[in-house]
Amino acid sequence: WASIQLESTVTFDGITFDGNGVTKYPIYSHGKAAGTFTFKNCEFKNWTKYAITDQSDGGYHVDSVIIENCIFRDGAAAVYFSKKGFDGQHACSYFKMSNTTIYNVSMTDYAGIIHVSSNGESTGAQNEVVIDHITMYNYTAQLGGVAIRKSNNLKVTNSIIANPTNTNQYALYHYTKVGKNLFYNVQLKSSDGAAYDEASITEQDPMFVYPANGNFNLRPGSPALGAATDGKGLGDTRWGEAELVAVTGVELNPDSIHTYTTDTTKIEAVILPAEATNRNVTWAIADPAIVKLENGTLIALKAGKTTVSVTTEDGGFT
Repeated sequence: WASIQLESTVTFDGITFDGNGVTKYPIYSHGKAAGTFTFKNCEFKNWTKYAITDQSDGGYHVDSVIIENCIFRDGAAAVYFSKKGFDGQHACSYFKMSNTTIYNVSMTDYAGIIHVSSNGESTGAQNEVVIDHITMYNYTAQLGGVAIRKSNNLKVTNSIIANPTNTNQYALYHYTKVGKNLFYNVQLKSSDGAAYDEASITEQDPMFVYPANGNFNLRPGSPALGAATDGKGLGDTRWGEAELVAVTGVELNPDSIHTYTTDTTKIEAVILPAEATNRNVTWAIADPAIVKLENGTLIALKAGKTTVSVTTEDGGFT
């Protein structure tokens, strides 16, 4: 259920939290005026609900949550702090996430992947939320990638929020304007009427090297390079410009298929070497009346025999 329950100030540095597909909450706040929780150089993976959270029914308070140089992958929501905290305070008064990568995450509850909310009921000053230089990729959530609700003290800057295909996912769900970011294959208008900085980069591929394999370095020519307000690249700054690694070949997996009409088969172009920089390919089907290709899936249309080929952009290998 929960790996660690926190009730006072603590710092985690260089720790891997693995939920093994079972643990709902790797980190669970369970204390009044609980102090500051700091996570540096940590990895969270395979959890099933909220990686870092308060007691979601309210009644508890965290002064600050600071997340730096961390990775969240192959799980559900990364952070969830919601509702009114103890003695009318915010559940989280100060939240900062920087230089962090979040990928392959999905949340079915009414929440965002990063979710911090005052719920409009807390007394005193507005809570403060700072999100700077994060990379978020391949996510689904009802309230989008970043859900900062009913807080006017918000800063989301220098980040990349992207999906491999256009899934109509919200990038942000919030009540205020944000700074410069890159948004790709995401919805740019939230139901809260969010305003986006005109300098933000929209609908331009960030050109990650190999995101399916967790490599978010940026290929030469990426629009994210040097585009941040501090002169660095957008997104998690631990991912920089990739060194050029030439393609040496390509293989198909599987390399032969025997199927039946209307059956579907996954097919993959395996670029060699695995760290090759330019992974763009072009597909061709000798007789498209026999099979068609949709998003990496071959669909048999009628009886017959044909050839499916793939050619790399770098080097022209087939």
